[in-house]
Amino acid sequence: MCLVDLLGRAGLVEEAYRLITEEVPSGMKPQAGVWGALLSACRSYCNVDIGEAAAKRLMEMEPENSGNYVLLSNIYAKAQRWGDVARVRAAMRSRGVWKLPGWSWVDVGAGVIRKFMTGEANEQELENVLQTLNWELKDHGYLPTMEEGEE
Repeated sequence: MCLVDLLGRAGLVEEAYRLITEEVPSGMKPQAGVWGALLSACRSYCNVDIGEAAAKRLMEMEPENSGNYVLLSNIYAKAQRWGDVARVRAAMRSRGVWKLPGWSWVDVGAGVIRKFMTGEANEQELENVLQTLNWELKDHGYLPTMEEGEE
């Protein structure tokens, strides 16, 4: 898994795929962690074809693992393939697979910690926390540039 992860992080997604499909010793099968490392690299480098192949293997090995579906959906979203995003989300629903929402805890000072859930609609409180974080960052000398927000 380590070599596949390293190749993937270096952007050598095709080489990582070739390693686990063509160069695996006879009788050995790559485990889910290897395919997961490859799928993650495919998301980072928007490699849809290899991402689909990795996701197919993962869904055969771990059909209940929501993270695999979400990674594939994110690859499609990055490639602006919205129909495929919807297809993956529909597959999750039909198979009874769901993703737990993410949580973030933010210390806003004076011993006050705020908890936010992904998709939560408390925009005013979130805006207040973001403004506080912005002030704190500036107080510590951080000055954001436009390039940092662009991707």
